[in-house]
Amino acid sequence: SALAQDYPHTEVIVVEHAPRLMARQLDDAASEMLREHVMSRGIQVILGNGVKVILGDEQVEGILLRNGRVIDCDTIVVATGINPNIKLALDAHLKVGRGIVVDDTMQTSDPSIYAAGECVEHRKKVYGLVAPGLEQAAVAAHSILKGESHYIGSSTTSRLKVLDIEVFSAGKVGEEWSEISYKPFVYESAGKSIYRKLVICHNRLVGAIVIGSWSELNRLQEMIDNGQAEEMLRQMQSQ
Repeated sequence: SALAQDYPHTEVIVVEHAPRLMARQLDDAASEMLREHVMSRGIQVILGNGVKVILGDEQVEGILLRNGRVIDCDTIVVATGINPNIKLALDAHLKVGRGIVVDDTMQTSDPSIYAAGECVEHRKKVYGLVAPGLEQAAVAAHSILKGESHYIGSSTTSRLKVLDIEVFSAGKVGEEWSEISYKPFVYESAGKSIYRKLVICHNRLVGAIVIGSWSELNRLQEMIDNGQAEEMLRQMQSQ
């Protein structure tokens, strides 16, 4: 996207293996709004596909997609997330899943070994972010010193600008939850590229998706952390 702004004659194509952009952070409606915004800036978006082969010998000449399509290009930017390195844990005969399995004190299956960061799996979840790793490290250090700290998981937050549109996602925002327990409240103004979704569970705010600017984003994060809901629902359409 930066290339498209700085070099108007550069053709940019986004290839996303998931069926929508930011599949883990956004729902279908928010992702579609983001896709339309990106495409309005002259950037092509290919969804539900992936790179099978990078073409070229000494330099990049193109890519071959999984569906057989060939795209000529001279530059590739790859963003694939994280893959926990568990080799050391396997060699040490520790319990592993996607990552090195730890309990709430960050202790591994060996009582004398603790782990933290992107290599660990806590309650079947691997965090690929810095903030959770720092929180885990603090608990691990306290546990090693015979403290009583416990890690109960982190609230994952994504806040960024895609071209000139703000994108915010925090807490439980996916569509895998039961409609009985989790109730979504949505405000949308497609013409203004505004989308706001609050997810409530047992009268507690547990997640949110926001496309477009909103002066309440900082308070929104605090309310998710504290489980508040009613006040933010009242202000949802006011700005």
